[in-house]
Order: sequence, then structure tokens, then C-alpha cells
Amino acid sequence: MATSSSGNQTRYFTDSTIREVIYTYKLANKKVYMSSALQKKSLVVEKMKRIYVYIHGQTASKLITHVPDIVIKQGLQKKIPYTRPMFGVLMFVDVSGFTALCEKYGMEAKKGCGSDALTKTLNEYMGAIVENILDSNGDVIKFAGDAILSFWETTTKTALNGLVSALKCGMKIQKKCDNWDTEVGVKLRVKIGVAVGPLYATFIGNKDSQQFVMSGPCINNVRDAENAASAGLLVLSPKTWKVCPDKKRMTYALMRDSEHVKVLNITKDWGKEYDPSKSKVVSAVSYFTKKSNSNFNNALPRKRQHIDTIVRKGMLEPYVAAPVINKIEENQPLEYLCELRQVSIVFINLTLTSVPKEVECFILQDAFDAINETVVQFQGCLNKVFMFDKGCTFLVIFGLPGYKHENECAHALQCSHRIRERIESIDKIIRASIGVTTGNVFCGVVGHPDRHEYTGMSILTQLIQY
Repeated sequence: MATSSSGNQTRYFTDSTIREVIYTYKLANKKVYMSSALQKKSLVVEKMKRIYVYIHGQTASKLITHVPDIVIKQGLQKKIPYTRPMFGVLMFVDVSGFTALCEKYGMEAKKGCGSDALTKTLNEYMGAIVENILDSNGDVIKFAGDAILSFWETTTKTALNGLVSALKCGMKIQKKCDNWDTEVGVKLRVKIGVAVGPLYATFIGNKDSQQFVMSGPCINNVRDAENAASAGLLVLSPKTWKVCPDKKRMTYALMRDSEHVKVLNITKDWGKEYDPSKSKVVSAVSYFTKKSNSNFNNALPRKRQHIDTIVRKGMLEPYVAAPVINKIEENQPLEYLCELRQVSIVFINLTLTSVPKEVECFILQDAFDAINETVVQFQGCLNKVFMFDKGCTFLVIFGLPGYKHENECAHALQCSHRIRERIESIDKIIRASIGVTTGNVFCGVVGHPDRHEYTGMSILTQLIQY
């Protein structure tokens, strides 16, 4: 399957369509000699452009499921670095129980059967969460260890449409995924924070590796709401509760801080005036043509509305983890990446001075250049970048598939020391805090066939988040 663009949509073509166009191109080549020079040029350029898309679309269709809509929509045509102001609803889903689950299956892995069973359990559970988000027209922004950040982009006028979608989605996730039983006796619990408001998407990187960072009031509010929640609860930020519609059809209670509100139940007709499925104004930015099967390698890419670009392999690769790129190029199943393995993790937290967002993106770009260049030199992988009110966090992993070395612990320490030296020379960065740890982590492609990422899960990633 391959991609091309028509009007305001990104289209996906079957192999039969590819053969038909290539045949058409051959016929066109025979006719160009009888055409004017202008006709010849337009025919050749158009057909070559389409064939280029088909050739690269085979890989692009596999990569696109690793990338959120926000990147496809905003990050492929702009010159990096840049920051874009946005408005919408964020939902932070945090799962507990993965540490115990990994430990249980880790014991089975010594017998040669734990990793496959753990992979199946993780993706059944995370896949159920992601499917609810996708079905509610949400965009899965990032997988952060055992947490998922999702987004409903709106305007200030359509914010309640997005809030209704997110809140209904969150309640469905709580009903279906909380107290999830596993075959090893570990229960998986889920807590959810929801916030609406302004935020920023900042894109940084180079031609080989790119990252995007969400920041701003809404990000801080959703993190606070998630922190205020306990397992089994969905909590709204104070500002979100103020604008929340139709409170008479809700069962809710004030949290101990007397600011956040936990939503215990909503009626079937709650928020019907703002339900995107019944309203003419819909805030979501993506939809799905049909359900994919459970195999990541055969996943059907999603159609995106309001995207006027041809999605090519080269546009997506910088946003996808290097081990995934290697497996796709080798035409090997992504399931081969799922395993319990020993890695060294470097956690870099940067505290920045308060500057306008237009300036902040260049500071983050300078930090990215310093960190990424050093990481590449020591043969590690820059895996994630996060930004909350406490600063910007870079997550680097040593020991991933294709990057395993005998002295990776030493590499991680030497890399950290070099990064600290380089970061200290960057203006507007007040402090750089770096932590290094080594241990067993579940590494693999986690999520749903339509949307997944290569990530790591264990107590190590929990320490990094907090």
C-alpha cells in the first residue's frame, strides 16, 4: 500500500493501482514524442512524481502508524525549529501495575517464554486504551513508558466538542480497562487526567532525527490533574471543570485539594448538545476507514483530513525510533523488537529561563544539537523528549537492538559527562540535572495496530517520569 495526495486528503493506494499507474506511465512515455515540449515535461514530471510516491509509500505506510497526526499535519513542511500555538483538550492516561507485570514475566523469560506472553498482554491492554482514543477521534501524541498522552485539537469556539469527546472516551477507558486481570494474577489499574486550554507544539531536530514537544498551560494542568487522581479515577483540572457542560447529568465530587474534580459517572445523554458525532462542528482531526488486524506489520495507515502533503518515507523516518527503521528496512516483523533486555538509561532534565515561546524553541534546538550529537558519538539513541512545568526532559537509551555494546554503561556515563559540559555553555539554560541507571526494561512496539510506538516500560521509566 502507498500514499498520495488529492485535494485536502492524504490517499492510500493498493498494489493494483500502482501497477495501473506504472502502465499508464509507460503509455505516456510512448506518446510524449508526439506531444509538445510542454506536454512532455508535464506528463513526465507528474508520472515520475506519482511513481516516486508509490515506491516510497511502501515504507511510508508502515512508518505512519508510529507518528501522531499533529506531526503529519504540522511538522513535515515547516523549517525546524519552530513553535506553533494551539488550543484543545489533553488526556493523560497513566497505568499502574506494569512494574509488577514485567517482574512476573521477567521470571518466565528465564525459561524462554516470558517476553512473548508479556508482549501479548501489554498490547492487548494498551491496544484497548488506544482504540478507545482513536474511535473518539483523538490523536495519540506520545507513549511515555506506561502512560499515554492524547489530544483533541479544537478552537476556543469548539472546545466543548473536544471536551465531550475526551471525557466520554476517558469514562469508557475506566469502565473497560481499570481492574484489568492478567494471566499472571497482576491487576492493571488506570487513572486519567483531563484538561482543556492553550498549549504549544515545538518541533526540533535535524534531517536524521526530529522530536516534537508539547508545552504550555494545558500540559501543566493535565499533569496536575493526573497527579491528583488515584487508580480508578478520572479527574478534571479546575479550569476544565469551570467550562464543563451539562453538570446536572454528571456524578462528581471535589478532590481533597478543593480544586480538582473527579467524575464518577455521566448519563448516556450527557453533553449531547456538544457531541461531535451529532454536531455539525467536529473538533477532531483524524478518522479511520476500517479496523486493522492485530498485526503491526499489516496495519492500515489512517486517512488524515486537512493534510495537503504527500507523505513520503523521508518525512517520517526522523520521527521514528532507529530500531524500528532497521527492522522495516530489513523487512522483518516488528514483534522481533519486543523483549526484556538490559539497557542503560540517561535522564537529562533542563531548567530554562522564562522566555517567549518563539525564543524557547531555539534554546531547545541548541540543547537538542548538543545532546543528539554527543549521543550519536557514543552510539546511544535519543528516544523521547518531554516538557512539563519543571523543565524539558531528554530520554536517552544505550543498549537497544542494533546499538548493543559491551561497555554501554561506560558509554552512558561518558556521554552524560560530555553532555553536561556542552549544555553548560548554552545561554538561557539555568541548570542541567542528569541521572544514569542500568537495569532490565521491556523494550518493544506498544499500542494498537493503527497507532503504536517503540518505547520502554519498567520501574526505570517510572523514575524518569517523576
